[in-house]
Amino acid sequence: MPPVTCPFPPTRRALLAGGLVTGGLWAGGLSTRAIAADNLPQPASVISTPPRQWGADAPVTPLPDPDILVLDPGFGNLAYANAGLKLAWRGGGWLEGPAWNSEGRFLLLSDTIRAQQYRYLWENGAVSVFRDYSYNSNGNAFDNEGRLVSCEHGMRRVVRWEHDGSCRVLIDSYGGAPLNSPNDVAVHPDGSVWFTDPGYGDTIVEGHPDAPGAPANRNGIERWTLDGEVVTQFGGHRRQEDHVFPRGPGHRRCPRRPDTAAVAGPERNCVLT
Repeated sequence: MPPVTCPFPPTRRALLAGGLVTGGLWAGGLSTRAIAADNLPQPASVISTPPRQWGADAPVTPLPDPDILVLDPGFGNLAYANAGLKLAWRGGGWLEGPAWNSEGRFLLLSDTIRAQQYRYLWENGAVSVFRDYSYNSNGNAFDNEGRLVSCEHGMRRVVRWEHDGSCRVLIDSYGGAPLNSPNDVAVHPDGSVWFTDPGYGDTIVEGHPDAPGAPANRNGIERWTLDGEVVTQFGGHRRQEDHVFPRGPGHRRCPRRPDTAAVAGPERNCVLT
């Protein structure tokens, strides 16, 4: 009897799952599910052709949701098999930095290119402008006191909005040079603020061009503006190397280019726990 062949070619997800199973990284239940999926038609996902559909007219998505993948067994308990993904909102420009406010019960997110922050209400799906000009904010997080911490590409800084409405700059330079484009941020339970500062956000599209002749502004013709007015003291800071470091009490700074030894292991202060 000839072997039975699968009518659908192996998907990228199946290959990924198979590789992780071979490496022993998946728990037994997850590996069984992944292997069994190879012999069944694959449901539509965000990377399939045709891609998954969203909205009221979309077909029913099977459970577990094909777009929820557990790559690290340490996060396995966070994936609820009977929960599926849903499209919350469509209409932004470049959406980043979702942060949940547990007291106000709303989701805050950044539209980096439009330089706005939005507030999304889960109960009715309503979206409104939270901050009309956010200096091209990207990552957001609420600290233990409910204060909003934001990474701003436009001003190349990390700020915190206090309860009285004032804005405090937590950091805007490192090693004697301005930051590049603070991107992702998380607040540790001890109050320290962890954030990344890659170099790919220092373009005029995201609010702040690099120095003339530097990698993001080779021709030297881009100038950063605010409401049409050229602000020369902020335009033209040369890019630093990418780096990740914490800002706050009880932590040493991570290397500007942390290697595996610097960020791995339970005894390393550079690990967010």
